[in-house]
Amino acid sequence: MYPSQVADRFSVRMPDGMRDRIAAAAKANRRSMNSEIVHHLAQAFGEGETPTTGQSCQATPAVGSSDPACQGGSEIHG
Repeated sequence: MYPSQVADRFSVRMPDGMRDRIAAAAKANRRSMNSEIVHHLAQAFGEGETPTTGQSCQATPAVGSSDPACQGGSEIHG
């Protein structure tokens, strides 16, 4: 069995245009849309690595972090 078959699933309703913005960001970052969404959620909750340093953002929440690379990670720009 593949990990994706046992992973938690959750349906999300998005505002108009957000799906296209996520698709564009995923393409630019060479990720699937699912991976792009999970990446941004992990950053928003202070998990994962910073895009520039590879250091973990886990010590503090993304918005409250003193590391500029961890701040505002939940935004998706289109």
